Amino acid sequence: MGGADGFEAVVAAAATRRGVASPVPPADDDIPDPWGRPREELYECALEIDRAVSRLVPLWGMRPV
Repeated sequence: MGGADGFEAVVAAAATRRGVASPVPPADDDIPDPWGRPREELYECALEIDRAVSRLVPLWGMRPV
């Protein structure tokens, strides 16, 4: 499984699991929610998400942009 087809399969599999588990408490989130925080914190959150997703991209056989 790789490329766009692999990514679509992962998204489809995740969609089937939506709502199965309760959300974790905000204190247990790996990446804090920056909603309502200063722009700098939003930017730091975006960088953290980018780093996390960038580690997953090779597993899907895709190249980062």
